[in-house]
Amino acid sequence: MNKRSFFELSFSELEKFFTDLGFSKYRANQVFSWVYKNNIYDFMQMSNLSLNLRDLLSSSFDLSFPKIQSTVESADNSFKFLLHLGENDFIETVFINHKNRNTICISSQIGCPVGCVMCSTGKIGFKRNLKVSEIVLQVMAVENFVRSKMGKIDNIVFMGMGEPMLNFDNVIKAIKILTDKNGKSFSPRRIVISTSGFVDGIKKLKEVGLPIKLAVSLHATTDEIRSKLIPINKTFGISELIKASEEYALASKRRVTYEYVLMESINDSDQDIIRLKDLLKGLHAHVNLVKYNQSLSNVRIKTNIRRIKLFEKMLNNFGIKTTIRFSKGEDINGACGQLALLSGLNSGACSSI
Repeated sequence: MNKRSFFELSFSELEKFFTDLGFSKYRANQVFSWVYKNNIYDFMQMSNLSLNLRDLLSSSFDLSFPKIQSTVESADNSFKFLLHLGENDFIETVFINHKNRNTICISSQIGCPVGCVMCSTGKIGFKRNLKVSEIVLQVMAVENFVRSKMGKIDNIVFMGMGEPMLNFDNVIKAIKILTDKNGKSFSPRRIVISTSGFVDGIKKLKEVGLPIKLAVSLHATTDEIRSKLIPINKTFGISELIKASEEYALASKRRVTYEYVLMESINDSDQDIIRLKDLLKGLHAHVNLVKYNQSLSNVRIKTNIRRIKLFEKMLNNFGIKTTIRFSKGEDINGACGQLALLSGLNSGACSSI
């Protein structure tokens, strides 16, 4: 009999498991604490449970982690993990070490169906959504690996492989497990969900009622250009996307981050600065300007550093909070847009947009 992964269970589901069998609810708190607070991944080591109860849990649930197939360390102290989920299923997860915090960039899908021009993940195609346990276990496995030397994980960003809004239910359940006060107790304010622009997902996220940070991959100031870069823009245009994002900002009381990768001669003109100002002026918005990271895209792209600095200066002068975000892990293909399970993939020929 295949056992259910323990990491699929919410706290309330674990309570129900116990009460359905005639046990007290507080057993759920004991077990959740052992796993998520005390980092014990063997039911037989949970000494405040009876041997019979430990046997029952061992026969019912699986506490195993995905295999860490490989790790690569960047010169900037970031790590990229290749996780083997079973059979021929792999994902990449990135650990980013900052001076005063640790961030994990996690995946929500194997591959991605969205097909953004500047992102490598879409080049490998889409295989499937990740299970709740496969999302939770990225955090657990990576933290377990780095804890002794670098400490615990402080921030979680859904900016790895896949579009989180296309695996909405599993992503939200995983977040609720990781933020549960009986377990890891992550603050939802330290969790970021990034979307390429799925407005229906943003609206659903608003209804969830958690103060999760929303990041939107904008990358263009006209529908014509954005539709070439990010195909979902043909369904949800810029004005509809920004309207939904502002509604989320007001409901969550969290400023929305608009990611903008500067691509020379594509989206970095003086007119783009003015249009970006006009789109975001007066909104609860923060702009992250990002240097393009080399990917498997068949479009030749580069970032003009002088232009990115001009964008930062002008947008701040217009009253729009703007920063330049320098991605970590680029030397190990672990930066934004680079996760692609690179072995066996060909980069293809270059073309122009």
